Amino acid sequence: MISARHRRSGSRALPGLPKTPTGIQGLDTLTGGGASLRPGRPGLQAAGEVMAAVDNSFAAFEKASARSKPPKYVLQLFVAGATPMSVRALANLREICEEHLHGRYQLDVVDVYEEPGLAKADHIIAIPTLLKRLPAPLCRLVGDLSDRRRVLAGLRLVPKRP
Repeated sequence: MISARHRRSGSRALPGLPKTPTGIQGLDTLTGGGASLRPGRPGLQAAGEVMAAVDNSFAAFEKASARSKPPKYVLQLFVAGATPMSVRALANLREICEEHLHGRYQLDVVDVYEEPGLAKADHIIAIPTLLKRLPAPLCRLVGDLSDRRRVLAGLRLVPKRP
């Protein structure tokens, strides 16, 4: 509940902020003081300049986002030595990554025999398992990754048309 003393309105300054000529804190800062909301007054022209600056910065943001690179994928494949299924999973994954993510992925292969702590930390219970760490969300794919449609769906990639 708001007490009666906080309901009063007026040009009183908020604690820590200076009192302004218009009583509208922030408007004087944007318009250089002496703000006015009426047409033909100097404050309105200054407010228009502020809006033009906002439009320019938005255009710059759109231009930068259009130039931005697609996300980099961070993948981790857990294998059990050089078993046939692990070798097949690695070969299938490399083929998919080169075709769909050429130059935009980092692949770490973790042998659970050599680094069992990593498998335990990531709750890996089946081998081979692929973890897609980035871009979010985290995704786990288990098996030899031979079903390309499922792998592409798990990585959230669109299949290329022949």
